[in-house]
Amino acid sequence: MTFGAFSTLYWAEQFLSSGIAAVLSVTGPLMILILQSFVMHHTTSRTTVFGCLVGFFGVILLMLPSLTVSAGAMWMIGYFAILIGELAYSSGALYSKPAIQRYSHVSPIALNAVQMMYGGLMLLLLSAFTEHVRVESLLTANAIGSLLYLTVIGSMVGHSLFYWLVSKTNPVFPATWLYVSPLIALVIGLKLKINITETYHK
Repeated sequence: MTFGAFSTLYWAEQFLSSGIAAVLSVTGPLMILILQSFVMHHTTSRTTVFGCLVGFFGVILLMLPSLTVSAGAMWMIGYFAILIGELAYSSGALYSKPAIQRYSHVSPIALNAVQMMYGGLMLLLLSAFTEHVRVESLLTANAIGSLLYLTVIGSMVGHSLFYWLVSKTNPVFPATWLYVSPLIALVIGLKLKINITETYHK
């Protein structure tokens, strides 16, 4: 879930706009529905399908002003890379249900820690061989603040809640957080833009 989804997304955003990347990223719940129905032969209610479709098209409408489509080869490769990453995410989400049942004596926080450690280690190794990291760029206030937020809220809290919700409901419901994520990003981006504009005028 961690390595497959995020490595492909981060790489593809070199060639795709953030709007297109957001729309492709929210295919996760729909992929879970498809895998559940046609691969695992689970019954899916019409309400669930309708809710996922509403969320998906809602994100498209939200991102419509920033959607830009290209016809280049790297754009197409990036497009399919994100879809492959979402397939990995969806498969991991479906696997998490029987894994939680098998390790029912283990807390969701511990299960999340294992996923984050392995996924994070794989991302770290990949970046070590493919990226030129400047240590000084990681020591700025914005970088440290972002790292702390993503570590505590995005990973420790968010994914622990994901495992807890999977154990109580099904893999589709917690995956719908993907529909909320673009809205949060837009609000934060707008606030940053306002702050930068105010600072510039001062």
